[in-house]
Amino acid sequence: IWAWKGFGLKFIVGSFVATVLSSVFVDLYAYFGIVATDNMLLAAIYGGVLNGLGLGLVYRAGDTTGGIDIVARKYPYMNFGTIILILDIIIYAAFAIIFNEFEAAMYAVIAMFVVTRVIDLVLYGLGTSKVCYIISDESEKLKNAITATLGRGVTLLKGEGAYTGRAKNVILCVIKKQQIMDVRRIIKSIDTH
Repeated sequence: IWAWKGFGLKFIVGSFVATVLSSVFVDLYAYFGIVATDNMLLAAIYGGVLNGLGLGLVYRAGDTTGGIDIVARKYPYMNFGTIILILDIIIYAAFAIIFNEFEAAMYAVIAMFVVTRVIDLVLYGLGTSKVCYIISDESEKLKNAITATLGRGVTLLKGEGAYTGRAKNVILCVIKKQQIMDVRRIIKSIDTH
């Protein structure tokens, strides 16, 4: 009833179908005795890729499998895969401590890391860009440095401090993931605060 009110009928039906299909495929692998490898590391990696592809497609359709992903949906401003990874690591750590199965938990963490990276790949694609909002008293120098050094365009927004009421320029810049460290270096070299 809570899910129906919170997410709607389409979400419930889609999630039910996803959960049933997930269970069916797991049982089919077990029934037919499909074992691609006895190497646990390879199984963790390739199993993670397959699992991530399936889950990514489910999440991309706006559905869920009824697990931790429901919690992850509550934080749309955070990376979906990262939330799932953090919550699963907590569960695997508890499993390792309670059952004294540290090696199994380590393989599970490897698999889950691969799963979450593939989920993010399916949801966000390869060339995910990041939006940076930079608030600084040195906005003019930062704007010039970012455009000259990175070749990225910037937009200046007018902002106001909620506490002080002081007017500030806010730099809006869209960058590639691999440019995040470059932007941080530029900011630290110009604005030491």
